[in-house]
Amino acid sequence: MRITRNETSAPYGSSGDPHYLFDREGFGQNIDELLEAFLPRYGNFALAYSFKTNYLKDACDAVNERGGLAEVVSPLEYSYAMHLGFPESRIVYNGVIPDDGKLAVLAGGGTVNIDSLAEYERLAWLAQELSTPIRIGVRVNLDVPWATSRFGIPPEGGDFAAIMERISQNSFVSLCGFHSHVHGGRDVRCWVERAEALIDLAKRYGARYIDLGGGMWGKMPEELKAQFKSKPNTYQEYGEAVGGLFAKAFPDESVKLIVEPGIGLVGSAMECVSHVVGIKEVRGKQYVQLDINGAATAFDYNCDANRIRKPFRIIRTGTGQPVVLLNADLVGTTCTEIDVLVRDYCGVLAVGDTIVFENIGAYSLVTSRQFITPRLGVYNSRTKECLREPECFGDMFGKYLRET
Repeated sequence: MRITRNETSAPYGSSGDPHYLFDREGFGQNIDELLEAFLPRYGNFALAYSFKTNYLKDACDAVNERGGLAEVVSPLEYSYAMHLGFPESRIVYNGVIPDDGKLAVLAGGGTVNIDSLAEYERLAWLAQELSTPIRIGVRVNLDVPWATSRFGIPPEGGDFAAIMERISQNSFVSLCGFHSHVHGGRDVRCWVERAEALIDLAKRYGARYIDLGGGMWGKMPEELKAQFKSKPNTYQEYGEAVGGLFAKAFPDESVKLIVEPGIGLVGSAMECVSHVVGIKEVRGKQYVQLDINGAATAFDYNCDANRIRKPFRIIRTGTGQPVVLLNADLVGTTCTEIDVLVRDYCGVLAVGDTIVFENIGAYSLVTSRQFITPRLGVYNSRTKECLREPECFGDMFGKYLRET
């Protein structure tokens, strides 16, 4: 007799399957609070949700329902936004991948921020060939003290000057706005510095929008806040500082302010439920084996390198013998030594205990991978409705087995 997986596993992980929990209402509240932080201070404001941070349909739908924009960076993300009902007029298309869809977004009244002179030349050629006037944005590479980026075009460089000159001579292309996104620099003071630089450019070249990109702090428990060098800012603090700056620079609100939050919106809206499946000691070091890997919580993407411990809570569901742990590593399902979710944990755990990782809504679902174990299912944290089915054998190996 062969026992199937379906006979041993019930929905929603009730028999021990790992899974994600998504708080749709909490995510929607984050959107509302961010809008409330900016709009009273600067009415010509738009929120563009960073699709790449979390593709979950319920998250994207929550943005669409509130009239928000879809910030996409690839042809497939653009197609996904269209499939979900975002009109091209509410799409912000960034990214370095060549795509004729960018012209369609511009023709439909949407926003495209080019990243290079070559991208300008492609779009300008298409616009002329199809006799389609377009208004483009330019991603600016700012000289900031907290980071150096490979993206965008330095305003003091030759390529920037060439683009501005060619736009002035091209009857099919005009300048619409400026965009800047630099990794790091989440503090309000960094946002203000970025905003001041782009406001100066906007006034100099007559831009109609300024897109400040993403990189906001979001909601998090005190345990997580305490691990950062500076105190994370609130939505209200961003709204007061940046919205106030724009209100002073453009009292008629003639220039649209766009922000592209990802982590700051969705980070707090998702948890990952895992379980202890084994505890052992190897040469004096204790290891706790979990049934997820580090990619499932984006730990290896944005935490471990910075020695940040994602907050988690323990639910005593185990029936095994409790083990006292001293500087134990909680490890994942893959065969790599770097697959460690928690380092140097001290406490008591038993096989069968449940460990819930919090604040993992950003870059967990989208960067998790089919390496040894399939991607996890996603459930509504309140209704327990399945929002995304857990992957199965066919998802992992179906294309490998396809007959040629």
